Amino acid sequence: MRLVCRNISKSFTAQSKEARVLNGIDLSVSGREFVSIVGPSGCGKTTLLRIMAGLTEPTSGEVVCEDTGDGMGPIRMVFQDSGVFPWMNVVDNIAFGMQEPGLDRKDKNKRALELAEKVGIQKSALLYPHQLSVGMKKMVGLLRALASSPSVLLLDEPLSSIDIYVKEILRKEILTIWQDNPIAMVHVTHDIEEALALADRIFVISGVPGSICREFSVPLPRPRGSEALDSGILRSMKKEIWDIFKVEIERRVSKGII
Repeated sequence: MRLVCRNISKSFTAQSKEARVLNGIDLSVSGREFVSIVGPSGCGKTTLLRIMAGLTEPTSGEVVCEDTGDGMGPIRMVFQDSGVFPWMNVVDNIAFGMQEPGLDRKDKNKRALELAEKVGIQKSALLYPHQLSVGMKKMVGLLRALASSPSVLLLDEPLSSIDIYVKEILRKEILTIWQDNPIAMVHVTHDIEEALALADRIFVISGVPGSICREFSVPLPRPRGSEALDSGILRSMKKEIWDIFKVEIERRVSKGII
């Protein structure tokens, strides 16, 4: 499946005033492609992701799913706060994502445990969210989305609010999951290094309203650890992206909106 955004714009109305947050977004994501969307806070990244998920209607433009002959599964989104249900244990949270007709509880639990084993959290299968770390809750939310066998998985700041060591582990787990599942992933972040570590392509959104100002292809193979991220080509790419961020942040500061 190929997900295509065509000329997406979005405006919100508050107190009789219209505020445009996205303007003329064009991008496409193919199966088995990992795409990151980066930009400073408030540039419309999450709004774009919600439009791609079908949770928010664009003011103009369209999102199209094109059948490329590899199946047409659902689109699933993982939110910043993981969205796990506090009254369900790990297995039940993961199994909740399974919507296939004919699957009984036993089959769902078996598949949920298999997914948990892939990322090494099977020993926590009967624990509840209040007993889990922030990082583990995020992983459970990710596995629940994968349980529905999506064609596209949308990740909204999946590694926010966790420390640098756990973040590195979860980066590897996300890549493992992606490599084991032939799906497209779209990942939103303001962390440039995170995008460079994970993505095939990076779209940079900036300005108000947000629009795509640059697209980068990351040429190095995965995994991209600290040595790769410190290579000349990725350091140069990071600087280019940061310079775009810097211009936008300085513009906001000059207008007193940050």
